[in-house]
Parts: sequence; structure tokens; C-alpha cells
Amino acid sequence: MSMSAAMSAALSGLRATQAGLDVVADNVSNAGSADYTRKRLPTRQLVVADKTNGVQTGEVLRSLDLLLQRQMRAEAAGSAYTSTKVTYHDRIDQLFGSPGEAGALDTVINDFTKSLQNLVTSPDSYTARTEVLNNAQLLSQHLNGMSDDVQLMRSEAESAIATAVDRAGEYLRSAATAR
Repeated sequence: MSMSAAMSAALSGLRATQAGLDVVADNVSNAGSADYTRKRLPTRQLVVADKTNGVQTGEVLRSLDLLLQRQMRAEAAGSAYTSTKVTYHDRIDQLFGSPGEAGALDTVINDFTKSLQNLVTSPDSYTARTEVLNNAQLLSQHLNGMSDDVQLMRSEAESAIATAVDRAGEYLRSAATAR
């Protein structure tokens, strides 16, 4: 091996070592970052005419635990599902209201039932008939309002699903064009 070939091989080794140190320094300096992934620099022999002529570095690679990443995605999806479900359940609970509270569904139904019972005991009473009509109107308005609110929640859910599907499609298209 000539002196220039030896110097060239040594210089390529020093460059590879420097590049490796840069990667290690990045790993150490970002070790506390939550979204940082450890990186590594692969090296291989540079062979010319069946003789080692130095070291060649490849591209910096991220080290990923695919099983852990898959599990994290599944847990994040489960958490998002539960969070969305809780949000809609809370909204439905608000529609029904707290039992016994003024304006709650059970209170409106109980008022209507009481007015019907009063009408049964005194069918000739103008006040009892008016009370039944007023309570029936309140009940129907309450049920219609609840129905409108449920339909609004359904529309919001369908819109959110469509947005998520569109976003997933965009991600898939960008991943396909990146290859």
C-alpha cells in the first residue's frame, strides 16, 4: 500500500469517526427531549480491487422500536376514542339534565304525568285541561330540542370522521410520493 493510499484510508477513517462523534453528540444533547429518536451512523469498509481502502459512512439512521411504536399508536388511538366517547356522553347527560332539576327530562315528564293524573280526577276542570296542554307542549318542545341537539352531535361526529379520513388520505398520498 502506498503512502498516499494509507493516508487516504486513514483520512476516511478520521472522517467517519468525526461523523460518528457528531451523531453521538446529537444523541447525548437531545437525550432529554421527549420526541427525539436516537440515531446511528452505519459504516462499512471501502474496498477497491479486493483491498480495503478506507471507511465509508452511510446515511444517519433513526433507531426505532417498532413494537413499542405500534403499541404507542394503539394506546393513543384508544385514548382518543375514550376521550371522544366521554365528551359525547357528557353532552348527552347535559341534554337529559340532572334528575329532579328544573328543566330536566324526568321533571318535564313527571309534570306532564301529574297534569294527566289531575285531569283524570277532574275531567271537567278547565285548569286541568289547560295544564295538560301546556305540559304536553313543553314536553314536545323539550324532546324536539333534544332531538335537534342529538342530530347536531351526529353531524359533528360525521364531519370529524370525514376530516380524519381526508387527513389520513393526505398522509398516505404524501408517503406514497415520498418513496
